[in-house]
Amino acid sequence: NFNLKFNFDGYLPLSPWNNPSDLNNIEDAYDILDYLSYLQYSSEHRNFLVQLGNIDGISFGHGNLVKEYSNTLDYPRSKKTGAYMFFTTDNRNFIVDLFTKQRI
Repeated sequence: NFNLKFNFDGYLPLSPWNNPSDLNNIEDAYDILDYLSYLQYSSEHRNFLVQLGNIDGISFGHGNLVKEYSNTLDYPRSKKTGAYMFFTTDNRNFIVDLFTKQRI
């Protein structure tokens, strides 16, 4: 399964002295990735999943380590393109769960 969603929202200032040029600039390929809401690939049996873009609702350790993490709390002022990867064996005896809040 493959899912892709882009969000081309822009910033409109409420007053003429607010300059939105730093928020609406696209200077390189990384700025285009900032408009990526998510790009997700999952295997047929959903034992492998990779997601780039917005990360919402990630919890680790039953919520004791990380609970409902999101990298979109400051959107649109700060756009972050994160990554999430999940892998488990068919018997579910080995699980890998990784994420990064922003591209490197």
